[in-house]
Amino acid sequence: MAIMLDTTIVAQMQEASRIAEALGALASVDLGELAGVQIHLGVMESLTNIIRHGYGATDCGSIAIRGECDADGWSIAIIDGGHPIPPDCLAGADGSVFDFDPDCLDEVPTGGMGLTLMMTVFDRVDYAVRPEGNRLLLERRRVVIEGMLSLPGRGAA
Repeated sequence: MAIMLDTTIVAQMQEASRIAEALGALASVDLGELAGVQIHLGVMESLTNIIRHGYGATDCGSIAIRGECDADGWSIAIIDGGHPIPPDCLAGADGSVFDFDPDCLDEVPTGGMGLTLMMTVFDRVDYAVRPEGNRLLLERRRVVIEGMLSLPGRGAA
């Protein structure tokens, strides 16, 4: 795999925004504009969650990001030393958070959609608490079909 990004940032929103924007821009060139927007959104969501929930917006932590790509697709590893994602949040990321009547504003969730959103944008989302920190792995495959780039489950790009 070719490394396209290997950096550590301070856990601050402006740094998160800079990294998500850079990865989104690279993805737009490599995978197409829609994939770039989706990767930007998914990475920004994950970094925002780390800052707000993992570190509690204290600005005292760091986040390591390593992005790689090859002929099969993209892999983005995000490692932090904040509080781990609670197991009940992981279990609840099954897509049911989006099962609501959009015409009934009282049913629209006010939170808890981040992991489900990431699982929608990426083909693989893997989370583990390891000795080096919490590790979130986000993978996006590419599939070439008859000379066209197709992203699984998303149609041709």
